[in-house]
Amino acid sequence: DESRLELLLAQREIKYSQADVTVSLTGKEDLEAKLIAVADSLRVFILENPANDKPVLGEAHARAISRVMGMGTKENGGRDADVEKARQKEKDAVSQEKIDALNALLQSDEPEEPKYQQYKD
Repeated sequence: DESRLELLLAQREIKYSQADVTVSLTGKEDLEAKLIAVADSLRVFILENPANDKPVLGEAHARAISRVMGMGTKENGGRDADVEKARQKEKDAVSQEKIDALNALLQSDEPEEPKYQQYKD
């Protein structure tokens, strides 16, 4: 159905326009010709857009690493540096509570009654 095809194309046109590589085909090409056209377009794109010699850290990654390392974020001038440390301390405290509770269970002489026992009667 041609109208359905036009609708699909209109919906996808925005995404298609954002592509780094485009390939113009007439629809008469055989599979091998299509593959060659795609490969040639990719080769041209790679040659025109070489990778950086040095890795580039994305801004989101840099902010996340700064928070985790306790340095804070650039936009807050480092004022939020202790936020991640506070979160980690809280996690550690909860973990230590669980460890202590398990150790107490292991050291007790009488086994704790399973909670589901009350529903057996």
